[in-house]
Amino acid sequence: MVIFNGTPVEGTFLGINRTQQTVLVGGLSFALMSYVLVNSSAVDTSYDPLLLGVGLVMVVYAVVVAVHDFVLG
Repeated sequence: MVIFNGTPVEGTFLGINRTQQTVLVGGLSFALMSYVLVNSSAVDTSYDPLLLGVGLVMVVYAVVVAVHDFVLG
């Protein structure tokens, strides 16, 4: 739990609750992974796997938070 100006705030960030954050991260990671997979090529020497790694981490985060909130919560 986060305390902001003496008021407890449960899982919100910039006015966005935890469920909305999960949906936002999931959507952004889907867009990022789609971009990487569409623009990648086996023969492209300038391919940077960083975007793929960031997208995978975002997907894992969204799945873990969703499972925690909706299944275990």
